Amino acid sequence: LNIADSSTDEAVRKENYSKAIERITEEAYWAPMFSYNTNYVTTNEVEYTPTADEVLRFTTASWK
Repeated sequence: LNIADSSTDEAVRKENYSKAIERITEEAYWAPMFSYNTNYVTTNEVEYTPTADEVLRFTTASWK
């Protein structure tokens, strides 16, 4: 970025900014900003399997 910032040659700027963007893209890390627990309260008389997306679908629940 220092080379691209200080150059007046358009080709040099383009080349070095392209390298910077490529490196930033390759090293773009992420981390979750928050998480929460999903608790289920049930009884052994109910048949229900929670889904991976954690959306409650009571239409899939049934009595044993």
